[in-house]
Amino acid sequence: MKAVNEFEARLLRILRCLMGRVSVDQVLTLFVKSIDRPACLSRNCVELAMDYLSKGVTEWLARSGWQDDRFLVNEDQISSGRLWLRHSPEMLSLRFSPNSMEWLLWLTSENFVEPKQMPAFDSSLLTPGDRLLFMMTFDAVKNTLGADAVLQQSGLKNSGLIWLMFPDRVAECNFEGEPELDLWFHKDHIWVLEALQMRLSNSWTNIELNKRESSNYEAVSRTGELQSQVLKTFLDATESARRRDLARFVLCTVRKLSSTPTALHRTGETSTWFRRLDVKALRMAERSAVYQAALAVFHSLKRLSQWNDEARRIGYYDEGYQASQLWKSDWERLNGDETYQWARRIIQEVDPVKAISQS
Repeated sequence: MKAVNEFEARLLRILRCLMGRVSVDQVLTLFVKSIDRPACLSRNCVELAMDYLSKGVTEWLARSGWQDDRFLVNEDQISSGRLWLRHSPEMLSLRFSPNSMEWLLWLTSENFVEPKQMPAFDSSLLTPGDRLLFMMTFDAVKNTLGADAVLQQSGLKNSGLIWLMFPDRVAECNFEGEPELDLWFHKDHIWVLEALQMRLSNSWTNIELNKRESSNYEAVSRTGELQSQVLKTFLDATESARRRDLARFVLCTVRKLSSTPTALHRTGETSTWFRRLDVKALRMAERSAVYQAALAVFHSLKRLSQWNDEARRIGYYDEGYQASQLWKSDWERLNGDETYQWARRIIQEVDPVKAISQS
């Protein structure tokens, strides 16, 4: 057993929380209590932290990528199996810079709700491993009082993964700018987006269900506007990278929503999808703008349906044949036509005027 001092023990326990091995409730007092930062860490602590990072991040991703699945490799070849069977161990490796250790030191020494100092990141050294650790940190603390302060840090503010995974929480901070997603479409890192498909679908489904139960039209509108921005950036990137299969989580999300109880019910002319949303004080044009934003995910299926129409026109000898076959297979497996028509009915129910203009 390797001996560490009190500060180092706190740091390692926080790291275990970020890896999902300890609940945030169990270590919340460590996040909010300031403690003097040491001049340096012992070799034992550094070695343990590196071991936790290498194994913990791998395990965290494996919990998402364990299913047998099919994705594209080399733009037009289909690879099947679990994540670690579709890619070589060398491809799945992640590198961490000193920024990761700086982040852990900051989390350990500062009260993350009201920090007196900010972490000293070297943005030129940030790696995909660092950025993934940042996203895992936000995932762990997103429901705590310190979440907003964490999200304000320079390495996290425009994190493509955080914007993509938690658009509702990012919307609450009223950030300006664009999510930085290009990094994750690089051939060496695109496997991360494959691994996150299930988490993305679950996250977006929960966001939609929460919006459905909300009575605050301003909050719903902010979230929807940011979702629309993120979706456009992401779908544009999938097309540029010829990896439309990475947009599968969007179709999965709407498919899940269509299976929820009372997914579509009509009483007279009143839709019950947003059954608690109070827009009575708004003019018709303002209501339409709110609903347009709130239904961003539903509207996105029009683009995915167009992709399916394009895939049907690609012949055996045409470029992109394997990619088109995979998309058609996913679309059929997930009942894409039925799901798209359901989404259109929801749009028609909620906002008939906008539905006509979008048809």
